[in-house]
Amino acid sequence: MSGPGRRALLGSALTLRAATAEAQPSAAFRLSFPSRWAPSLMPALAEFSKQYPHLRVDIGTEAQDVDWVSTALQDDLQTERPDVALVGAAALALGKTRGLWRVLPAGLREANHASMGGLAAQMRPLTGEEAIVVSADPGGPFLLHRRSVLSEPPRGAATLLDYARQNPQRFLYPRPSAAAFGQQFVMALPYLLGDRNPSDAQSGWEQSWRWMREIDPYVAYYASGSGEAMQEFSEGGIDLLPVSLGAFLQGRMSGRLPEDARLASFDIAPAIPRGLFLVVPNHVPPERMVHIEALASFLLRPEMQTLAFGRGLLPAGPEFGIDGPAPRTDAEKAAWDRALPMATAVMAARRRLSPLPADQLAFVLGRWDEEIGATHNDGR
Repeated sequence: MSGPGRRALLGSALTLRAATAEAQPSAAFRLSFPSRWAPSLMPALAEFSKQYPHLRVDIGTEAQDVDWVSTALQDDLQTERPDVALVGAAALALGKTRGLWRVLPAGLREANHASMGGLAAQMRPLTGEEAIVVSADPGGPFLLHRRSVLSEPPRGAATLLDYARQNPQRFLYPRPSAAAFGQQFVMALPYLLGDRNPSDAQSGWEQSWRWMREIDPYVAYYASGSGEAMQEFSEGGIDLLPVSLGAFLQGRMSGRLPEDARLASFDIAPAIPRGLFLVVPNHVPPERMVHIEALASFLLRPEMQTLAFGRGLLPAGPEFGIDGPAPRTDAEKAAWDRALPMATAVMAARRRLSPLPADQLAFVLGRWDEEIGATHNDGR
């Protein structure tokens, strides 16, 4: 079947499922997601409640979705809540390796593949049959620095290690299991260091694990989240921080980052795209899936994607693989242009994308906590 015809058929199927959900008696289900996504998601969820008043969504936000998967989710499974969750790549990977997520209906997965191209397509190796991509952006890592303090930041692993040695405690990266910044930075290291298999963290990252141990003495601490790391930079506690493109733009446009904050790219590392994924824990009975599919198809509508994720905080256009309009107001557009000069936009667009497979990402998070985080500054 041709592309447009297939998309129309899948769209009709999801519309029919949504109509079926609407015709059923009043029902409630619980949605959990990381608290950092609340500003983006709440407008779309409020609109969902208006259009589907018979489906009450009880919302629960989690400070860290990885910790939630490791601890609170186990209690939730015993009490048969939540029914659906939106998680980041790390939590998705941990849940997959522990067999926590239910296989999603084929029609929903196919509709997701048909409706979201570009960066979302790059995330599909992570989703398997247990998740769909709700949002994706170019990710990172990029190096955040102040032009007035560090006019030419290091652009490779060796020069970054030299910088950290000469400027102890002026560089940090967050704990990978707690922040996308840390995940993206660690996943880029095997490319920077020339490890023999960047996709195999268990046996192909010899130089990367050694490098992380070498830089450890010069890192003041490992931030417990991306927000904490950004605040440390904004307050002048550090001069260099690996970040994602979206977080940089949000920080500049909100005024949380200083005006002279700039991005630099590593010379050869790929971009590790950031995603938000919909998953369903195993305990959810089949009859509840019609309600969950109604929510999923609603969040994938173009107008909801714009409302939740397209407020001018991320670059839109085919060169970035992000669908959606340009910033919607003159003020947003002006701020976006100041934050992302054309040279930076081209730099971001040209970086190849390379997410780590889910089982390998789960391995990285566990080994880093045991080998790097747990021994930080031991005996020093």
